[in-house]
Amino acid sequence: AWEGRLHADVVGTDGELLERWRSLPTLYNAPGGERLVDAHERVRVGLARLFRELGPGGDSPATDSPVPGYRTPVSHAPWSIVVAHDGIFRLTLLSLLDLPLERFWSFPFALCAITVVDVRGGRTSLRAHNLADHLAPLSDGGHGRDERRAAEEARGDRRGAL
Repeated sequence: AWEGRLHADVVGTDGELLERWRSLPTLYNAPGGERLVDAHERVRVGLARLFRELGPGGDSPATDSPVPGYRTPVSHAPWSIVVAHDGIFRLTLLSLLDLPLERFWSFPFALCAITVVDVRGGRTSLRAHNLADHLAPLSDGGHGRDERRAAEEARGDRRGAL
């Protein structure tokens, strides 16, 4: 298995297999690791259970805008938060968007980033993906985004209308 190992170590011992997995993830997997098709089935079962538990609530397609960015009526439908590893999130998006497993690497996921998916009336919309602004205070020496921006402006580092 590759979990918990340094990238350089994996490349040193399993570099060829790692490259195959990156190019053909449906055919290759880490030694002792779960096959992508098996993980995908777990995700599909989990999503079906989640939707059963949430119930039939939600807006009908007639009242919901399929276009992100356009206001829709406020929904009082039940909702859920899912926390998982990026591989499971990739499989979740593929399932919800009805994309083939071969597209596994199509969605980047930053560590601890937020993705918002809206499923209403049988239609899935990717509302936001890979949001990580909430992590900025952790990566800039303890200074919040507003303080960093003010410091940049004071130095003249920021230019333009916005």
